[in-house]
Amino acid sequence: ALLTGFVVLLTTSHILLIIHTFQMDFADLAFGLNLIRVLSALGLFGLMVSPFLFPSILYGLPRLPGKEHYKAQAANNTNPEKAKKSAKKLENDYLHAVSQRMDSYMEEYQPFLQPRFNMNQMTVLTEVPVHHLAFLFREVKKQRFSDYRNKWRVEHAKKLIRQGKCNEFTLEAIASLSGFSNRNAFRSVFQKTEGVCPRIFALRNKGTA
Repeated sequence: ALLTGFVVLLTTSHILLIIHTFQMDFADLAFGLNLIRVLSALGLFGLMVSPFLFPSILYGLPRLPGKEHYKAQAANNTNPEKAKKSAKKLENDYLHAVSQRMDSYMEEYQPFLQPRFNMNQMTVLTEVPVHHLAFLFREVKKQRFSDYRNKWRVEHAKKLIRQGKCNEFTLEAIASLSGFSNRNAFRSVFQKTEGVCPRIFALRNKGTA
């Protein structure tokens, strides 16, 4: 509602600007323009600031009930703290369901094998708004989408190594088969995730599956 109000204010000021341009003489026009500029500035400022003051405008996740809601429940002999916990549980259940859906798609379709796979493509697969996924990774998982994607790639590479694919392919080929764009990226991510480089891991686990 707040964001809509600022949009209406900004739009109205520009409509008035067009109307006044045709209807007013020069003296009145100068005064009218100044007033309309103030309205436009207020609307533009509100549009820029409101997402920072109210992040839910961007993410559109279920909002917790406000104070008035709790007062109404108290009047009806209900427990506002219980209602607040219930609302929070609904939000958590939704985010958990989104997380499970992502994992299912990653396991079933293996989109991470595409070198350019990103969060925008994930939102198409899961039919979850991209800003909801961004909220999930930032606020719940506490990790970047690229780290989540690379974890799947590393697991796939480990699976290939354990299946003895190192006897058929080079580590560079395994990196490519796992979705990495080059061997250096593969080595860096693998080392960070597993604590050892791919070559050492391959020596220890070659053909163990």
